[in-house]
Amino acid sequence: IISSLWMIHPYATALLMMKFYDELNNGNKIALALNKAQSWLRTSKVRDFRAWLIESRLNEIWKIELDKAFNKFESEKGENFSPFASPY
Repeated sequence: IISSLWMIHPYATALLMMKFYDELNNGNKIALALNKAQSWLRTSKVRDFRAWLIESRLNEIWKIELDKAFNKFESEKGENFSPFASPY
């Protein structure tokens, strides 16, 4: 079971879990897969998420939904903004 001690943004949760399972599928052990997914989530910028989204296996509805969120982040902070960098 992977759990958080506090409330987090639902998109952060979804992205973390998708990346976590990608890392597991790449043969990483659970702890390493989680660590890589957390690091990816914290360090990725809006432009990085957009590039990942294009290559992801998500259906088009979710791609559109996440793209809207990235549009909002980009319009407010720019494409170099890391929306999930803060642990809070």
